[in-house]
Amino acid sequence: MEVNTFLAIENRLNCNDTIDEQKKYVPLIIEILKINQEVIKEGLSALEKHIQDDKLPFLLKKGLRLIHYAMEPQIIETILLNTAIVNCIDGLTALICLDGALSIQRMYSPDITKELLCSYLSPDLSDELNGEAGKLKLDGSSPLSTEELQKLLNDAEG
Repeated sequence: MEVNTFLAIENRLNCNDTIDEQKKYVPLIIEILKINQEVIKEGLSALEKHIQDDKLPFLLKKGLRLIHYAMEPQIIETILLNTAIVNCIDGLTALICLDGALSIQRMYSPDITKELLCSYLSPDLSDELNGEAGKLKLDGSSPLSTEELQKLLNDAEG
């Protein structure tokens, strides 16, 4: 992220959030990690169902839709930042959605995405987030199983 774009949303950041206030971001990060893991295993076609999910924040859905349209990362970043600024979206939500979407597009391992998104929260929340993420059994680094490979091949053929 360029410095000037970060400065544009800096006034939307509340650096005085308490741990309890920051906890509201944990479910968003977990949802991004779930989507990230699905995309790693199933490919970008896994985004289709999430684009329609009304439970996801508007900014994240917009990012997923732009990824699905195969837009360049820089364009996605600009569109999401502009949308966040114009619509007065909370700065931390905007940053988490932006970095989450770009991590998904770049096919980062969910473990890397988790570390990136955790960096926006107090270190005191890392145990809670790691516990929630542990339930997902994140593993973007291990090879796909034979069944998963066969499913991907079948999807590609059909």
